[in-house]
Amino acid sequence: MAVVAGGGNDIRYVKEILDKGVSVLITGISSEIYTEVHQYEREN
Repeated sequence: MAVVAGGGNDIRYVKEILDKGVSVLITGISSEIYTEVHQYEREN
């Protein structure tokens, strides 16, 4: 389980979470500026 308060759309944290084998990521409100992060999440 990973809990990232305020950093769920930061690519550095997303990569670390996925590298550690967490397969479910729930984030809060986001915007179009995080398109790169969302694409990375879908691909991994």
